[in-house]
Amino acid sequence: MRALIAKRHEQVLWPVRLDYSGQVLVGIGDQVEEGQAVAEISLPECFQVFDLVNSFRIHPAEADKYLARLVGESVEAGDLIAEKPGLVARIFRAPAAGRVVSIRDGKVTLALGERKLQALAPFPGEVVELIPGRGAVIAMHASLLQGLWGNGRNAKGTLVAWTDSSPISVDEKLVYFEVLPSLKGIRRVVEGGAAGLVFPSILPEHLDYLRQLPIAVISLAGFGDLNLDSISLELVRAMLANPSVPVYLMAASPDGGSGKHPELIQAVSGGQSQPAFTLVRALRPGSKVRLSGRPYSGILAEVVELPQLPLRFASGLELMPAIVRTADGQELTVPIDNLDLIET
Repeated sequence: MRALIAKRHEQVLWPVRLDYSGQVLVGIGDQVEEGQAVAEISLPECFQVFDLVNSFRIHPAEADKYLARLVGESVEAGDLIAEKPGLVARIFRAPAAGRVVSIRDGKVTLALGERKLQALAPFPGEVVELIPGRGAVIAMHASLLQGLWGNGRNAKGTLVAWTDSSPISVDEKLVYFEVLPSLKGIRRVVEGGAAGLVFPSILPEHLDYLRQLPIAVISLAGFGDLNLDSISLELVRAMLANPSVPVYLMAASPDGGSGKHPELIQAVSGGQSQPAFTLVRALRPGSKVRLSGRPYSGILAEVVELPQLPLRFASGLELMPAIVRTADGQELTVPIDNLDLIET
């Protein structure tokens, strides 16, 4: 069972972290700006391996006596690394500044140059937790709408609504498609310079194209011709109605391990302070849910009962069921797997 997160005036938390252990540059309570480095690590630009055995024509056991540097030593361009004297001397010099990282089996490995990898804050906020050696968790008071799929990219801009007949400029804007567009329509928006795309849902035949785009893409409800539920639609419209405040499209790819989900975030000012961490409620009678799967996709309902035994559905699968009541009073028995728990 998934959780549908749609909240206003909430403390939004976003982990910013390196893929490798490095240096954290901030502390708890620090205010960070959008694009500020939260953590960084220095890595070599490249590695070079020099084969002493074949180049010097020696036995691997003899390699040590020709070496002028040890593992861990720093070197500058032109420094002597190894030398075999003789009538025709053989010399190996460092081609650039770096460090000796390995000497093994008659081969010397140099790490050359330096490049920095940085984890950058995607939006302004406060550091509320440190991730040792990797980064920090950034908090911002905002409205948040969580989606179900993203292409792994981030973007920032004014959120605007679009239909195929829309005359508005989309340059550097986040485009919300009020109705599912054709592939031709999507291409028009991309070619118009959009910074990101927000879909109620994505047609499967468009997925390969969208996955490869260099701009951020999010699907709020999943895949297929689905209607956006009323809670999500209301929050999208609230963001559209506030064009002076930018929206952050964090189109994370859910991978089950990062803890990130694709989200739309719009900063708000004022409001009651929220705790830094909130617990997702368990499904129980009275819980508000959104139905997925035909023919009820997008319908909002309330859980009436959670039977304790599995039920065989029309698909032939035995699944744990839930009995829910829709807004018009209709009671339905659906698989729990087809419910999104609404957190508001």
